[in-house]
Amino acid sequence: MDSLRQLKISDLQSMCDERESESLRLEFKVCDELKVGKEFHDRQGDLRTRQRDDVLADLTKDVTAFLNAAGGTIIYGIRESRSCARSLDRQAAFRSGSKLDDIRPEKVIDWLRAHVSPPPEVSVYQVFVDPGDPSPPWYLVVHIPQGLVATWPRTTGSTSGWETLVDRWSNMR
Repeated sequence: MDSLRQLKISDLQSMCDERESESLRLEFKVCDELKVGKEFHDRQGDLRTRQRDDVLADLTKDVTAFLNAAGGTIIYGIRESRSCARSLDRQAAFRSGSKLDDIRPEKVIDWLRAHVSPPPEVSVYQVFVDPGDPSPPWYLVVHIPQGLVATWPRTTGSTSGWETLVDRWSNMR
């Protein structure tokens, strides 16, 4: 996958048709992973309602993993099976007008800048399902470059949060 150009809906559909595999630089997610209020199974297998902190924890974990490796792309809107793209997540695509679904690129960028240290330079954009529709649903693509220094999730609501390894090392001298 060419991560330097913006993907189109036809690219996402091709990934599903060709059963493209997730890799060290590509991850598929369903749209609900960014939606507060949706039910999910936690690590213990209990059914819970996704809270803001759950969304932030998952998003920052995934982004920092890519930042601390070779970089990569997360696509919110592709259902996967056995780490291969299976289908577009049509029923749960993001939509305007709904507080639950209205996940915009600038909102994701703001979340990441507030909760990852140092703030990452990510590219986030929408891929519209039907660009001809006056208010089309969309999927979200997050492109993460390789980080120059180790990054950490910040604790929610705290400015003292996590520091970079470079900062921690500097403070030890």
